[in-house]
Formats: sequence, C-alpha cells, structure tokens
Amino acid sequence: DTDDLKMEKLANIDEEYSKDEALKGVIDISEKYKRWINEQEIDAESLSSEHQLTAKKHISSAKNWQKRIEKGMQILKNDEDASLAFRLANHAMLIQANRLDLLERKKPNEEIKCSKTDFFEDLKQKNHKKITYSWRPFQLAFVVGIIPEIVNPETEQYRDEVDLIWFPTGGGKTEAYLGVLAFSILYRRILNPNDVGVVALMRYTLRLLTSDQFRRSSALICALNYIRTEKILNVDIGDQDISIGLWIGSKGNPSTHA
Repeated sequence: DTDDLKMEKLANIDEEYSKDEALKGVIDISEKYKRWINEQEIDAESLSSEHQLTAKKHISSAKNWQKRIEKGMQILKNDEDASLAFRLANHAMLIQANRLDLLERKKPNEEIKCSKTDFFEDLKQKNHKKITYSWRPFQLAFVVGIIPEIVNPETEQYRDEVDLIWFPTGGGKTEAYLGVLAFSILYRRILNPNDVGVVALMRYTLRLLTSDQFRRSSALICALNYIRTEKILNVDIGDQDISIGLWIGSKGNPSTHA
C-alpha cells in the first residue's frame, strides 16, 4: 500500500497512528522482500549449473540486505532515540520535497515565490499535509537497512562493504542518500545535542551535478534546522545550527549564479 510508504505517515508527527501502524510500510517491505527472495531461490533451481553460481551469489547478498532491513526495523520499534530520529527524518524529507517542487527561483532581495499560491500558507505550517510524498520501496529499504550501522557504529560485520544504490538516472537515488543523511544528523544530535561536528562529506565529479545536489541537500539541511528551532516532537537537538558548506571551483560558480 503506497499510503504506508508516505513520509507523512512514517513521521507520525500528530501521533495519529500507533508505532506498528506508522511502521507498517517498513514491516511490509521486509516481509515482501523476504518472500521475493524465496521465489528467486526456487526459480534459480531451474538454471544451468553455471548460472546457478551467479544466482546463489546474488541471492546471498539479497538475504544479507533483508536481514539488515529486519534489524533496522527492530531498532525502530525498540530504540526510542532511533525512532524519533527516523520520524523527524521523514518529516524533514517531506518539507524539503514540498519546497523543491513548489518554490520557484528568486533573487536574494525578492520575497518567496510559490508556483501554487493556494499551498503557500500550508508550506509555513508544521504538518505540511496538503502535499504528500511517498518513498519508493528501494529508497526506504536502503534507509532502514543502513540504520543498524549508524546506531551501532562498533559493528564490524559490513565495514568492508560499500553500500551502493545502482539505479537509472532520475530513479530516486538522491532521496535515499538524503534520507540516510537526515537520520544520521538527527540521531547524533538526539544522543548529544552538543555533538555538532561534520556528519557527512559528499563529493561530485561534475560541476552542474555539484550545484544541483547542493541545492537539494541545502533544502534538507534547512528543513532539519527548522525542526531544530521549532523543537518538533519536543526533541532537543541543540542550540547550534545544522549547516552545510560548499567547496567548488570558480567555473562552477560564475558571478551570475546565486
């Protein structure tokens, strides 16, 4: 059900749902992914012996990820700090999605421009309910699967592996990465509001991509700082701003680029 993948429901800011109801999308992903893996395992039996070796390798990797998703789900159920970070991360992702879609480009001295004026006042509100966004299953699976390593950094099981999303351009990789970033920042601040060091480094090799990704990342950071100042869910995440910086060559930042 796509309703269960909505950022609004997962954030559950107004406490409309029980924890299990709010996390139904996560629970379903874990269970359905497990069933899908079992189906692939059965199908692989009909492959040639040569192809079965490759199939077993991929199925083994998929089983590892399913276990990581399940472990992440259990953490969200049982760890109150992680649960709060996850809820607020979803709220931040919802806010930044609203702004990226509806706010138009403007000059520094101009007022905010909204492409749909009817929604402008709602954008100022804490609930942002008029516009909803849903995770794609692979995005949410990635975020939840990374949570165990963020919550338990001493775990060495997957330290030698690079977690990579392999998906076509425009498929939603950035949102998945930003979801992990939001959770990391919030969880760190919830544990220690004074822990204000660098959380993540992002590196891009193309100038236009760097500028575009900085814009999208900035929208998320602004949303996170809004959550901090407004103390959403009565969570204290410190007095210092959540901020972002950019290091880029002059050719990527001409005088006409605001």
